[in-house]
Amino acid sequence: MSITRRIIQLTKAQNAGSRPHVQLYYLDRVNDLSGTSGTGTVAVGIIFPNGWCAQCWLTDHYSITFFPSIEEVKAIHGHDGATRVLIIDVEAVREMELP
Repeated sequence: MSITRRIIQLTKAQNAGSRPHVQLYYLDRVNDLSGTSGTGTVAVGIIFPNGWCAQCWLTDHYSITFFPSIEEVKAIHGHDGATRVLIIDVEAVREMELP
C-alpha cells in the first residue's frame, strides 16, 4: 500500500463523525544518553488529525522532522523511558474555563 493511500485512509478514519483537531506534544528528556540534547524539554511537536507528527528540536542544532505516528516518535526517541512524550489535547485546553 502506498504511503499516500495510507494517509488518506487514516485521515478518513479519524475524521469520521468528529471535528478534526490537533494535539501538541513535548519530549521531556529525563536522562540524556547520548550527551547531545540535554535534559528537560528538548523538542516540541504537533500531531495532525491524520496521525502524522511534525517535531522541532529545541537544542543547539535546530531541526524539524516528520514521523508517520506518535508511536514512531516514542519508538525512536523514547530510549526505554529516558525520554517521556507528554501529549496536550488542544481541544480540551480550549474548552477549559479560564480563571
